[in-house]
Amino acid sequence: DARERRRGAEMVRAAAASGHPGASHRLSLLHLEGDEALGIPPCAETYRRHLDAAAEGGDLDALFLRGICHLPYDPNDEYDVPARAHAVYVDDPGKSLRLLQSAAEGGCARAALAAGHLYRSGRYPRIVPVEERRAFEMYQMAADMGEEDGWRALAACYSAGVGVPMCRKTADHIMRTVLRGKP
Repeated sequence: DARERRRGAEMVRAAAASGHPGASHRLSLLHLEGDEALGIPPCAETYRRHLDAAAEGGDLDALFLRGICHLPYDPNDEYDVPARAHAVYVDDPGKSLRLLQSAAEGGCARAALAAGHLYRSGRYPRIVPVEERRAFEMYQMAADMGEEDGWRALAACYSAGVGVPMCRKTADHIMRTVLRGKP
């Protein structure tokens, strides 16, 4: 019901105004997309202000999102973050990695996976050098937090000897037991 949605939005606004990081994160997403029914127009600057407040307040999902937004926009990446979210932040892969590591250390599995990809990719060699062992460690962290793609990345590392000695037996074991044969 529209009345309940408006009441809920007011509660989120009030919680964000009182410094609740999760509410600030939710409010940032509302301002990114806009919500006509709630009378919230899309506004990049308000999105950024609320996302920054949420990340600085320790909201792990906000730290993850802000970290991804500091990477150049790639419509083919796996993060499903719209270009307009990236557009309000300067591309800075080093800052992205620091934010992702902070979120990962706080318990955000997606951030650990993304940090692992940055270490492994070599996409920004002067800023984020390839560190295969560190990539493996970040994938391990993601897997330990239950991230299925973290397990896939670990299996790939073992299969190719990336960051660890090659061990197809371990890779096959992960695929067969943890991932139950899922590609």
